[in-house]
Amino acid sequence: LLQRHDERAGGRSPPPTALMARLAAVVIVLCALTAGAARAESAPEASPGLVVTLEESGIKAITAAVLPVLNKALSGTIPLPDMNEDLHVPVFGHVTLDLTNIAISGFQLPALDVALAAPDTITTTASGLTLDVNLDFKWRKVHWPHASDHGTISVKASGGAMDLGMSLTSVGGKPHLNVLTSTVDLSSFDIHFSGKVSWLYNFVVGLFKGKLKTAVQGAVSKELTTVIDSDANKALAAMHMLAYVGGGRSRADLNYELASVNATSTYIAIGDLMGITNNMTGAACPLAPAPLPVVDPVSPSSMVQLVLADTFINCFGWVAATNDALHERVDPTKLPGLLNTTAWASIAPGLAKKYPDTPLAMYVDLLGAPMVHSSTASGTSAAGHLALNFSAVTKTGEVHTHALGLLGNFGLQVGVEAAGSPPVPTLMFNVTELAVNVSALDTQVGPIDVTGLDGLLGTVLPLVKDILQAALSKGLPLPGTPTGVGLVHPQVSQGNGYIAISADLSLGEAVQIAAAAVGVEL
Repeated sequence: LLQRHDERAGGRSPPPTALMARLAAVVIVLCALTAGAARAESAPEASPGLVVTLEESGIKAITAAVLPVLNKALSGTIPLPDMNEDLHVPVFGHVTLDLTNIAISGFQLPALDVALAAPDTITTTASGLTLDVNLDFKWRKVHWPHASDHGTISVKASGGAMDLGMSLTSVGGKPHLNVLTSTVDLSSFDIHFSGKVSWLYNFVVGLFKGKLKTAVQGAVSKELTTVIDSDANKALAAMHMLAYVGGGRSRADLNYELASVNATSTYIAIGDLMGITNNMTGAACPLAPAPLPVVDPVSPSSMVQLVLADTFINCFGWVAATNDALHERVDPTKLPGLLNTTAWASIAPGLAKKYPDTPLAMYVDLLGAPMVHSSTASGTSAAGHLALNFSAVTKTGEVHTHALGLLGNFGLQVGVEAAGSPPVPTLMFNVTELAVNVSALDTQVGPIDVTGLDGLLGTVLPLVKDILQAALSKGLPLPGTPTGVGLVHPQVSQGNGYIAISADLSLGEAVQIAAAAVGVEL
C-alpha cells in the first residue's frame, strides 16, 4: 500500500491517501515498539507463556525515538472542502467570497508524550503542535459598481495541542485499536494574504477564530480517527501471530497471540500465549506454564522485562522427543577407547567373547522429553533420559548387542545474545555440568555389570555433553520482538518456573527500519 501510494505521488508531497497510509504505519510502529497493551475480548483460556513488561522509562525512550519519524512522516497534506460566504461589508455593500484549495500541511510535533491507564488505555499527547494552512480566495461585489479581487492566504498555526486516546484490545489474538478521544486545539494563527482591502483581512481573522479554525481542527481529528479505525486496524488484522522455530523433525509451530494484559500508569505488561504445536503431527504441547510475575522482582526498574515460562523451552523438548529428532550415530573411530568390544571385557564378558576385538557403533537417542527447571534458589537446570544403543560392526554389517540408559542432570548457564539476520534477541544455553545414572536397558550378549562402567563413562560423558551443547547451540529466539530492537546490558535471573530477562533498549536500528517502512529518510 505504501509503495503504491508513493509511486502515485511521483516523488512530490504525498497525496491525502498516502498521508493516511503513512499515519497508519506510524501508529503500527508505535504499537509494536511499545509492546502493545491488549485486553482480550475473547481471551484464550491458557495462561501466557511470556510476559513482556515495558516500564515508564522504556516508554519515554521509545516516544523520543519515534518522534523524528513521526514528524518526517506527517509531511503530506489534508484537504478541506471549499467555503462560500455571503457577507455585507459596511459602506462597501454585498460581497460573495469563495475560499478554495484549502490545504493543511507542515505538521510539526515538538513534544510527544504517551500515558497509560488501566486496563487498556493509551493516550498520546502532542504539545506545541504547528501546521500550515494555505488557500486561495476570490471575492466579488454583487451590486454596481462591481469590483472583484483574488489571491492567496497563508496561515501558520502554532501553540497547538493534540490528544489521541485509544484502547488496544485483542480480536482473535491480534491487536485492535479503538479510538476513545481525538481532539485538536490550535491557539494562535499568523495570517498573511495578498489582498488589498482591510475588510477581507478582518473577515479572515474572524474565520480563524471560528468557522475555519473549527474546520481545520476537525479535519485533523477526523484524519487521525480514520487512520486508526480503518488503515491501522486493517494492517494489524493482517499481522501473522504464528512462527516456525527449529527445523527438520524438531520443527515446532509457535502461536504468540495476545493472551492477557496488565496496565498501570507506570508500565504495560502483555502476555503472549506462546503455544507450541508439533509441526509433524499438529498436536499441541500438553505442558501448562506456571503463573508468571508481571514485573521481574530482581530488576523491576529496567526498561523492558521479559519473563519466560520454563514450559516454552520444555515444549520444544517434547516435540523433539515425540518426533525422535535426536538420533546421533557415533563412529567407532571417534571413541576407540570405548567403542571396541575389548574395552568391555570385564563389564560384559559375553560381548568380548562373542565379538572379539570388534568395533562398536553407538547411537544416541532420546528417551522422553528433556525438562528444564528454573528456581530462585538453584537457577536453571535440566534433566534428560538418553539411550545409548551399541552395535558390533562386523564384516557383514552392524548387529545390535546391548543398550544403556543414561538419566542425566545438567546445569545450564542462560544468557541472551543477538543472533540471526536481522539480529533477534535469542536465549543461549551453556551446559556447565553433567551427572548421570546408568542402567542396562537390554542385552543380547549376556549380563552387563553397570557398577563397573564408571571408567568407561569418563570417556563418553564429554561426548554426550558436546552433543547436548550442539543441540542447544542455535538458542531460542524470542518471537514477537520488533525488528531492530536491541537489548542493552541484559541480565538473566531465575524464579520458580521461569527465566527473566531484564534490559534497557537500543532503538537506533529499529527507528531506521520504522522510517523506511513509512517512506521517510532521517
